[in-house]
Amino acid sequence: MTFRLSVIELSLNNSTSTLLLRECSDLNEARTFFITNPQIADQRIERVFQEHLGAPEEFFAEHTTQGPSFTTDESHIRSSWLPSSMPAEESFHQDLFCMWLYTGRTQDIQWPCSKSGLMLCPGDEGLELRCDATGRELQFYELKSRPEGRRWLMIVPQRCSYWSNRHGENGWDAVILCDPPPTHALVNGTGGPVNVTRRIPFNGGYREFIPPAVVREGAISENTRQALDLIPVEPGEFDAQRARRYHAVNDRRRVLQEQLDSPSPPRLSMFEDLRYYFCRHAKVLENREHPSCATLFPLKLIASHFCVVHDFVAFQTAKMRSTGWNLRRETAEQVRAAQEVETAWSRFRCTEYLEAVTAMLDTLGAATDEHHTPPYFYDSFNSIYRRGNFFDGPYRHTPTRSRERPAIEERGRAVPPDAATSHYSSDWKSPINDFIFLHRQFTLRREDYDRITTSIAALAGIIAGRLGIDEAKTAKALTFVAMCFAPLSWVSGIYSMEVFGPDGPFFWQYWLTALPTMFAVWGVFFVWKYKWWAAALSFIVRRWLT
Repeated sequence: MTFRLSVIELSLNNSTSTLLLRECSDLNEARTFFITNPQIADQRIERVFQEHLGAPEEFFAEHTTQGPSFTTDESHIRSSWLPSSMPAEESFHQDLFCMWLYTGRTQDIQWPCSKSGLMLCPGDEGLELRCDATGRELQFYELKSRPEGRRWLMIVPQRCSYWSNRHGENGWDAVILCDPPPTHALVNGTGGPVNVTRRIPFNGGYREFIPPAVVREGAISENTRQALDLIPVEPGEFDAQRARRYHAVNDRRRVLQEQLDSPSPPRLSMFEDLRYYFCRHAKVLENREHPSCATLFPLKLIASHFCVVHDFVAFQTAKMRSTGWNLRRETAEQVRAAQEVETAWSRFRCTEYLEAVTAMLDTLGAATDEHHTPPYFYDSFNSIYRRGNFFDGPYRHTPTRSRERPAIEERGRAVPPDAATSHYSSDWKSPINDFIFLHRQFTLRREDYDRITTSIAALAGIIAGRLGIDEAKTAKALTFVAMCFAPLSWVSGIYSMEVFGPDGPFFWQYWLTALPTMFAVWGVFFVWKYKWWAAALSFIVRRWLT
């Protein structure tokens, strides 16, 4: 049986790195191939893999679509595939989000506004940064609590795609596409580019997902082969000068060998991490007669990146709760804290992450209405396993422990003890548990956000009510002032204020007329306001009837 697994870091306008495990009877025999010429276009890569592996053109086209975006317009409308037309055991496309801490200068990622000329920071209205290699939008968050000064958290949407083709009992071909890390960003689609290469993994990157005991048992074997070569192409397709450039990878060889010798993945890109796991931990792959065994590391890496994203989302919700919403906003500190809550609330993107996790669960065969299924509900979870879907392959859930449990009442009937625990698995290779956990956590964070939104709306109503009361008091005071001066002005208009002015002989007559008029206006106002006329009319009617 022959395995051919290709892991491709596909860029639209940059160099493409390729890890190819070609014609290996054992996946531990890993060979590494690289294409380092920036002039190689993605169309040529597609043609090479279509000819050598039979990968369909739609597979590459779907991977290079823009995917998730934080600002949506008509260009982001995509035609979706029916799940039945793209079974997960043959292919899937999954969006993920990688988080980086930008360590460069803030001035390097600022851009002047075309209208005002002011320098815009990432996240300001009118400034949109997109990765030049993938076309996907980058999102930045300013971290003000860093002691080193202003730091920016960079969230990079990426995509990982998988395609496979079985040759009966003779073997299989599989292709894994992943996006390169961002190096430059385009401003508003055309400007720039802005250099974003100065970055480190946020919070140290994702945690190692292979258990330590498995790492010790499956350490890299002595007979594992690692070599650097070129991807097979037609003779004469490239000239000798380009071929020499292809082979100029001595520095790259040294760096990659150091990464393989490292006890942890490099966490520099999806491709480098996949290369590390396939070359160092290929022994953990089981059921290699099925091509879906090659999806273990990509799915685990996707889930691990979502864990880092969830940690940041949980921090956002906790900060919004702790900061609160200042009702009065009397001091500059209260105004600043309220503005921070407003910014965090408006830039909360948990829904996008939850949709991506939901799409992954749908790809793996878990229906959306089953995500909130109680832990011991037999029918829902086991229906996933009976579908004959992706997890009929090497990573189907199987119970690894059994213990006596009483029958559980579920929806009015008793569930057998074995059935109630059949979906449990302590096997770390089962990715569906990871995505169900992520779906539950993101759902909780979104519910927290909804509660915060409700609280903000209620507090905004309280603020509006308080402002309304203050305005009513102000209007009442102005009404009394008007009631005082309106009669004076009216009387002065009648007398024309010539001989009745302050220097005239009849000034006392002006006050003799104005003051009773003012009191009469007040009396009419209070009688009408407090409805004294109704009480007086009722009294008169009763007196007249009696």
